[in-house]
Amino acid sequence: MDQFNSSWRFVFKNFKDLISFGLPWLIFTIISVILIANKLPKIQIDESAAIDVATNEIISTLTQFYENNASQLFVIELMTNILFIVFIASLSIQFKNISNTKNPQNFFKILKKIYPKIPYLFIASFITGILVQIGFLILIFPGVYLFARLSLYPIYISLEDKGPIESIKCSWNATDEFGAKLTIYTLLIFILLIVTTILTSSLLALTSIGLTFIVPVILFETVIFSMVLSYIYFSLYLFVKK
Repeated sequence: MDQFNSSWRFVFKNFKDLISFGLPWLIFTIISVILIANKLPKIQIDESAAIDVATNEIISTLTQFYENNASQLFVIELMTNILFIVFIASLSIQFKNISNTKNPQNFFKILKKIYPKIPYLFIASFITGILVQIGFLILIFPGVYLFARLSLYPIYISLEDKGPIESIKCSWNATDEFGAKLTIYTLLIFILLIVTTILTSSLLALTSIGLTFIVPVILFETVIFSMVLSYIYFSLYLFVKK
């Protein structure tokens, strides 16, 4: 558990030098959720209607909403994914700066380095996403295992200029001896995020203004847990490179 605990310590010690990389994704996602929520149609359900009738009405309304706004929703999802990939890849460079030189760089300097690599990052993310989804279709554990084994690809793209396929291969090879350990750490992070999300959502829902802050708080928690998990992967990368 040393690597797990040390990753939390590292993130909180360098929090101000890391959090800025998650803000574009965080802000864009919050705005997107607000815009989508405001566009959602009000669903009128007869209180005397059976549960299956009410459920069908909700599904039908949401399906129609998606069909009417498919292009906008696709653009929002695409931008959200790209910003999150950039966030994770930027962390790799900042981790290296802090670990090697103790000299963190600002957001714009690192973004300038990441910008030309966005196509590679997106392609690699798309490929790994498909593989991980296949794993989850089999069972939860295979999905988490594949996620852990393949998640070093942003490090190889951002730090070593690898291509999409090569970065995925490098991630798989680098994690060969540590698959089980990485899977446990990854699963633990996922569980902690879910539990924290449920607890904070429940507590905020009890207050009069809590509902307004549920989405931003959950997304902020996601940023923190993502930084911790990214540093776990980065620590393994450094260990393998030695």
